[in-house]
Amino acid sequence: MKNYVITALILVAAAIGFGACSGCSSDSGKHKDTIPTFVKADTTEVLRLTAEYLECVKNKEYDKATAMLRTIVDDSVMPLSEATEQRIRAQQKTFPVLSYRVADMEFVNANRVTVAYAIEFFKKDPRDSIQNTIRVTFAPQRIGSQWYLELSDKSKVK
Repeated sequence: MKNYVITALILVAAAIGFGACSGCSSDSGKHKDTIPTFVKADTTEVLRLTAEYLECVKNKEYDKATAMLRTIVDDSVMPLSEATEQRIRAQQKTFPVLSYRVADMEFVNANRVTVAYAIEFFKKDPRDSIQNTIRVTFAPQRIGSQWYLELSDKSKVK
């Protein structure tokens, strides 16, 4: 009787072991991660895009700079409207870029980030207390595997 109990326990343990591993070799049981994540390459691309835009403005390449910008609504990417382009160009000419630095970066989610820059638009004496910088905030967004550059609403001249 004792041998039957031991044999039964071994068979039950073997059945549980084989049952637990039956899905291990099959691809159908594997969970695939399809949730996008924000990685170092994304940070690099976002900073590259924003710096490229600011360098275009710094070099007075206003058409090239505005051509980089998009309007994004949900997952739809559209070029800027004519009126928006004109407002942004006026802003670019009114506040030229002499130098810039990242002031803030916020990771909203895996597909959206905001990057704020402090932009020096005129030189001043270091002892002078007058403000010579403005803040421009970008809202880059990844749609699919492509990053698109958009200005945050608070950076646009109304």
